[in-house]
Formats: sequence, C-alpha cells, structure tokens
Amino acid sequence: MIDKLLGHSRPGGGHLYRTRHCQKALEFIEESDAQIRPETYVKVRMRQCGYPDIVDEEIVIGIHDFEQYYADIYRKAIVHTHKFNQRLAYAGKMWERLANVDQDYQVALWGFRVGQLFEGKISINRDIFPEEIDTLLKLANMTEKPPLTDRTWDVQLPELRINQYSPPQEFVNWQRIRSLRSGKRRFGTLRAEIAAVGVWRLFPWKLGRMMQLIGTQLQKWAEKDVSPGVDLVGKGSKT
Repeated sequence: MIDKLLGHSRPGGGHLYRTRHCQKALEFIEESDAQIRPETYVKVRMRQCGYPDIVDEEIVIGIHDFEQYYADIYRKAIVHTHKFNQRLAYAGKMWERLANVDQDYQVALWGFRVGQLFEGKISINRDIFPEEIDTLLKLANMTEKPPLTDRTWDVQLPELRINQYSPPQEFVNWQRIRSLRSGKRRFGTLRAEIAAVGVWRLFPWKLGRMMQLIGTQLQKWAEKDVSPGVDLVGKGSKT
C-alpha cells in the first residue's frame, strides 16, 4: 500500500485470512493488546504454530493513512517515532518540508516532536493524547476534519493516489544510505557512492563507516571473555 506518512509503498493492510484458522488465532488476541504491532504479533505466533503467511510485496492494492482525522495522525506519528524509529530519520524531514502545503504533515510533525520526548510505553490506542491535539489545533487556529460520508468520499481517490505516487527524495536518499550501510547491494563504483551521500560528504562517510566497523570488531574482541552476567552498558544485568 501507499503510506502517506512514511511516504512510500510498503507491506501492510489488506490482509486475507483463512477463516478456518481464526479460532486458533483468537488464542493470541489478548496478549497482542500490549504489542506495538498487534496484528503482526498474532501472525508471528500463528507462524510459530505451523500456519505460514505469504506476502507479495509487488502488488499495490490500496492507500494508508490518507483522509485521517488530525487526532489520529497526531497519535500515529507519536507511535511511528517508536515503531519506525529508523525511518523517522527521513520521514521527519519530509513532514517538515510538506507541512506548509498539507496540514496532515504539520500535525504529524507535532506528533514526531512529542514522540522523541515521550519515554512511556507506547501502544496502539485511540484514546491516548486526546487533550494535547485539541490544544495544538486551537493554538494553530485549526479545526478537526468533518467525518467522511458517502457524499464526501471520492471513490476514485485510492486509484488516483496510487497512479500519482512517486517516492519522496528524502526516502530515496535514506534507501541509498541504508543499502550502503547494510552491504546488501554492491555499489562497486565511486559514482554510486557519491550519488548516495554526495561529493563533499563521501570522505567523512567512508571514514565514519570504517571507524564504526573497527569499533564493532574491537568490542567483540574485548567482550569475548566477559561473563554473561556482567553489565557493560549500565542497563542492568543480562541474566
């Protein structure tokens, strides 16, 4: 699906289930409530029980997080800051760029900033943060969106959004750097590396990457004889 807040197509939604297995899946519903990805949690537990799921990521079947209430966008952005924390490195920049042309992104930007400061437990709950968004909307002289009805909903909108979609530059740049870091794609040429990080940032990037790899190897070497119960990072015992 095309995800408005994350800015790219991604797997999700539009799930089809074998109804004969629903009774088994219901066994995991209660424990999924505490998960940040409750539906994925149930699918993983079912997979562990011998019920595999199949995903075809090449088919775009719909749109996601378009036409949402501001309250839902605000809450979703806070959750995204914890759920997709790596992706928010580019999404936050995208929201900031688009905030002046689409108020959805302005609201998402509010949620992003709150999410960075929030240290409590995040869950998928529509009842969290309602007073905050009401106050922010008033300060910005904005009002909540009216409900969608059969008369106000444009049935052509999903197909239109899919046909008009092109990935934002922030996402493209993030993908390039992610590929370089992971090593899953072999860029092989200096031109490809320059395209990913730019001419002036290439040397600092290569130096930082080399230092990162050396640091990882040094850590592994230093930790090879450390007792499993020893805490090296100040977060409590590992046992």
